[in-house]
Amino acid sequence: MTVAALNCQMLALTSYKADIEFKLQRIMDQRQYLAYKTIGISNAKAKAMQEENDAAQAALQQQECVIQAYDKICEMYQGNLETQQKAAATELESVQKLLETNVKREFKINA
Repeated sequence: MTVAALNCQMLALTSYKADIEFKLQRIMDQRQYLAYKTIGISNAKAKAMQEENDAAQAALQQQECVIQAYDKICEMYQGNLETQQKAAATELESVQKLLETNVKREFKINA
């Protein structure tokens, strides 16, 4: 590949990696929000237990299960994104090494 093509590929990979990092940040924000929601539900459950309100406890338990299921989905998606990020980082490193090799070879030939 030419130096220009490698630079274009490097820019594309850098952009792709940044997109993945942004998605990871959004997933982490969602998971943090879910944690806060879980704390609120736990507090409400404790209050319902003190009042011995079985219907409220059951409803809160159901909400907690939904949040936990959504958190597991977010966790899986986060794992997939982390794998993609590692692959992009590895490919970016290989392109950088290839670019470095090509530049050295070009200067050796032209010198």
